[in-house]
Amino acid sequence: MKAKHFATQLRACALVLGVWLGGQVTHAATTVDIPTNVVVTAAKRMGINLGFHTYYDSRLIMKELAFRNPGFEGQQYQSVVRVASGTATSCVDDTAFGGWTNGFWDGASYEFVWGAARGRTGTVAGYTRPPSQTTGSGYNFADSSTTPAAGDYFVLRKVWNTAPETGWTTSGTNFAITPELADLPPDTAGRQALHVASTSSPANFSLTANADTYPGQNFLLLNGRFRVTFKAKSRAGTQALNVVVRRTATYLNTNVTLTAAWTTYALDFNAAEVGSAPGGLSLQFNLYTAFDALLDDVSFTQVDSDAGNPTAYRDAVVNALKLYRPGILRGWQEPHGESLDNQLAPPLGRRRAGFTLYGTAQANLQYGWHEFLELCEHVGAEPWLVVPITFSTQEMAGLIEYLTGPTNTPYGARRAARGHPAPWTDVLPKIHLEFGNEAWNGFTYFGGVMTQSVPYGNRAGELFATARAATGFVSNKFDLVLGAHAPETVRNLNIHNACTNHDSLTVDGYFYTRVDSFANNEELFSPLLAQPEEFVRAGYMLTNYLNLRASSRPVALSSYEGNLNTTQGAITNSQAALDTLTPSLGVGLAVSHDLLLKLRHLAMRDQCLFSLGGYTTSIGSGSRIWGVTRDMGVSDRKRPQFLALQLINDAIGAGADVLQTSHTGDDPTWSAAGTNSLSLTTAHYISSYALAGGTNRALIVFNLHRSSALDVNFSGSNAPSGAVTLKRLTSANITDNNEDSLNVAPTTNTFSNFNPAANISLPPFSMNVFEWSTAAPVTAPAITAQPQGQVVIAGTNVTLSVTATGTAPLTYQWQRNSVNLPGATGPTLALTSVTRATTGAYVVQVSNPGGATASQPATVRVLNYPRLQPPQPLAGGGLRLLFNDHDGGALSLGDSLNFEIFVSTNLLATNWARLNLPLTVTNGMLSLDDSDTLSQRHRFYRVIER
Repeated sequence: MKAKHFATQLRACALVLGVWLGGQVTHAATTVDIPTNVVVTAAKRMGINLGFHTYYDSRLIMKELAFRNPGFEGQQYQSVVRVASGTATSCVDDTAFGGWTNGFWDGASYEFVWGAARGRTGTVAGYTRPPSQTTGSGYNFADSSTTPAAGDYFVLRKVWNTAPETGWTTSGTNFAITPELADLPPDTAGRQALHVASTSSPANFSLTANADTYPGQNFLLLNGRFRVTFKAKSRAGTQALNVVVRRTATYLNTNVTLTAAWTTYALDFNAAEVGSAPGGLSLQFNLYTAFDALLDDVSFTQVDSDAGNPTAYRDAVVNALKLYRPGILRGWQEPHGESLDNQLAPPLGRRRAGFTLYGTAQANLQYGWHEFLELCEHVGAEPWLVVPITFSTQEMAGLIEYLTGPTNTPYGARRAARGHPAPWTDVLPKIHLEFGNEAWNGFTYFGGVMTQSVPYGNRAGELFATARAATGFVSNKFDLVLGAHAPETVRNLNIHNACTNHDSLTVDGYFYTRVDSFANNEELFSPLLAQPEEFVRAGYMLTNYLNLRASSRPVALSSYEGNLNTTQGAITNSQAALDTLTPSLGVGLAVSHDLLLKLRHLAMRDQCLFSLGGYTTSIGSGSRIWGVTRDMGVSDRKRPQFLALQLINDAIGAGADVLQTSHTGDDPTWSAAGTNSLSLTTAHYISSYALAGGTNRALIVFNLHRSSALDVNFSGSNAPSGAVTLKRLTSANITDNNEDSLNVAPTTNTFSNFNPAANISLPPFSMNVFEWSTAAPVTAPAITAQPQGQVVIAGTNVTLSVTATGTAPLTYQWQRNSVNLPGATGPTLALTSVTRATTGAYVVQVSNPGGATASQPATVRVLNYPRLQPPQPLAGGGLRLLFNDHDGGALSLGDSLNFEIFVSTNLLATNWARLNLPLTVTNGMLSLDDSDTLSQRHRFYRVIER
């Protein structure tokens, strides 16, 4: 902290102009200089995770209030398993624990997707759970084929047409429930109905769907006209079915008469809940005495909701998203056990999809991809889909067809039948496809992950290759994403190197995980506000970024999730400290600062906050982390993270460039070292971010001091001046929150003739957004001649060029695989003596103060003749074949996907056989062990790069 001190200055106009009056000014002013230098072109508004739907808290996001299993459908399970040992007819997995019962996988299909047995498919004849704490589960196959090796991965898939009541609560006496698979409503989308019959008389039966059941809280108000619809029939003459909707009050209580024919019933009622409505909401079906009935396709929705909301999501959810204005909406809904067909099915025809090793049943339905894409289109966000690791290559091809195909293709027809004839790529700017969710997280998602880096990267590469080869795939409409865990930098690089066709690597962006010191606000908030700066200056986020840039195939770094993550340390034993920290203004400032730092310093354009809903976690008696809305539709209060990101997204707008800023003058710092695992000794109190898009300008300035106002002024060609709007997020205390009342909210002030050279005082713990427009209109760049891709031989020269129009000066930045190329800042890019490392998708960003545009990708593919080494004899017999590039260049395991190896006993033969043996890396060469040479005297090999 610098030692310059100045006397307090009283500003008479402070209340009018919205400047800080409290406290003593103890620092000289910091000058923020904003020239025209662009450091990141075409920034994207910060994204957000929609999260999954729940029936009990603020994640109750669907219009359908009986969403858990409204069609009484069965269950599918899809899981991925790693082999410990195997034979031609069986294998044992490497997990000596779990909740799968004996026989659980009997009759399941299997597919080996990585390793020695890759490509083997068949049926599981018998499954046995782990016999001890040292031996995994056993799988007997119905066939005999290639022996699985240790480390192989295989996918299991099974469907059960059972338990139609799952997701509902049942009660009563003398009744039996069975799935009905034959006698279904004529227009149902499903495959089964619920059949309930009395087993003796008298009997009674209740079937209940619950919602908004979180103890002591409300996340849903019934205010309007509602309708319950269902299909039912009697199998024993006419009988009465009682239908009840209640909370504390009863809104509907009526009997309908069931007949021998399937009939659709619609029951309306009005409700006017305001303020709060204690108690859970329930929809209940009741049968009495003697009964034999079928029930299917239940719906409970509001019929007078906003006509401007055509989506399947509640009005309050859509309204919150429109306020936030996400650039990306990530649709993570625990899809690990999903199949493509199930994801695209209508909700009433969708099975519950499970995957986890920890259980055998999934109780809840989730929204599908079609509903989610409709939401993205409506709110103007790029969709981020999580593709299950259990997907087959056929499903990946089908997904691309569904997203891009015309209506005369099978999956294009499915899309049209759901009400969207136009391909999604026609209405959405980009679609992100991430292979798996947290494949590294074997603890939480066991059964749905491939935790080993090379198998995960290889399998992703196989599915991404399928996507790229699909008809309709256009590279600039998709972002093919590998997932990684930010702290594991070496593992992340291994994942990256094991795949050759992804566009980006995404990591989790959580911080401030462990908190042990919290005796006062300084101990609590000083390290919190410093850690984002530490991460981009010396932490693992910077390491991940530098590793990708230095690799042979640089790609962009992104963040699929991010937020405060205080889940460890002594603070978890103090509910008061948790409640002071987690929902506070200080957290809102830290999270927004973290995202802006990663955007500017690490060029992370794609970042998704986690998550829109989520009231508490199970830490203590409830830690209020992750969800950034207090509720949606009751108080509609937003947590500070939401409010700060809303201001940032308004400032970024349609894709502003990030401009360089620099500080002179006081520019004070503080040391956070030694508290809550921090080591940074020079954290900056003042942090600034400048944005330019067209004639619009914005400057975001943080004062992270916990007690003092700080003066700033501005200089440079992009300094704010003239008519300026100042939006500010602060409050009386850094601990203020919006949990029980509205205490933290942005304020807006306007200046008619803002003088950038005059000091303006920024309150402590504040975010300040200055917005203004430049006078002269600027024509944004437009590309008139695109760079063209080429396929060349190693050692040759390649020239790529672009032609663009727009108001001068135009700025050019070439990228390879979404990563900036240093010094490549002209309309022509010259690549000399290219090598395999030159291969990639080249894009040039052309920008000026009016905006930025990106060229279409020009793919440069460099072919290099393989050089075979003399075969090496193996100790047990056979030969080891080794090869690398002709120029001596090293090959990685990810390169193995480009090569095919053929063998023949006759050099002149035309029908050489392909060797389907795994390749490994030995001293920069790809190697293959061939044991079949023991039975053949003459054996010739051919290595071909595709």
